[in-house]
Amino acid sequence: MEKRKPLSRREFGLLIIQQEGKCGKCACRLDFTQPKRVVDEHLHPLADGGGNEITNRALYCYECAKGKTVKEVTPRAKSKRYAEGRTQYDKRKRAGGSRIKSRGFQPKPAGYKYQWSKK
Repeated sequence: MEKRKPLSRREFGLLIIQQEGKCGKCACRLDFTQPKRVVDEHLHPLADGGGNEITNRALYCYECAKGKTVKEVTPRAKSKRYAEGRTQYDKRKRAGGSRIKSRGFQPKPAGYKYQWSKK
């Protein structure tokens, strides 16, 4: 996986011009006067094989960037667990098989009724 690289001033300016100063998602006017209100986002996440090219970048307003990140957190964490071999399957495999022994399906005898008792 490629590491995140910050935009250069030139790339940042180029994105502002391309997007006409608007958010890449909701098209609202971006506020450059407030710190951290404009977020550089990868359109195709690095975790999913995206790159740091300028064509894979967009400027989002803070609210849109936060929503996008929240949607990506669970799949990103899951793919990271698979890549690192930290799934339940891997843990059981390292432990020498399943810790839960299956007794298989045992049908109840004909006419069996559950006995509920009050204690």
